[in-house]
Amino acid sequence: MRFTVLTTLLLLSAVILAASFLPWASLQSASLIDPNISPLENLPAKLGVANGAFMLGPSDTFTAWQGGFRLGIYAIPNWIVVLGGLLIPLGAYKPVIGIVATLLGLIHLTIFAVTMHLLGAQFGIGYIATLVAYLAALILLIQGFCRDRRSLPSSN
Repeated sequence: MRFTVLTTLLLLSAVILAASFLPWASLQSASLIDPNISPLENLPAKLGVANGAFMLGPSDTFTAWQGGFRLGIYAIPNWIVVLGGLLIPLGAYKPVIGIVATLLGLIHLTIFAVTMHLLGAQFGIGYIATLVAYLAALILLIQGFCRDRRSLPSSN
């Protein structure tokens, strides 16, 4: 069976959707964000982790459907990564859309990884599968974009 670009992108999108229900990261302390201390001492909130995201219990596990980041007054939920993953198959026809969706998802995943690493979290299989699927999609989309650009007639 020969995989086409669209089929491969659909499979990668399905992996991202399935991984959104698996654990992304686990924290071992429920008291990482304390509203009673100053923002300078409250490192996780300073890094942009949404308030209340870590108040679930003694061992908090995150999926794509929990938590988010605060950038100024804007809150960006983690499920935006899943939405970007569902847009990736459009890259089979419009590579620029797929590449932009993939890059935005990778930026969010990077912010999540840096924040969780600084909090001492352990990464789960859902995060790893999402990251690998996004990287594979980006490579495939860039290859398709370059191939399309080479096949265009040159304008002299």
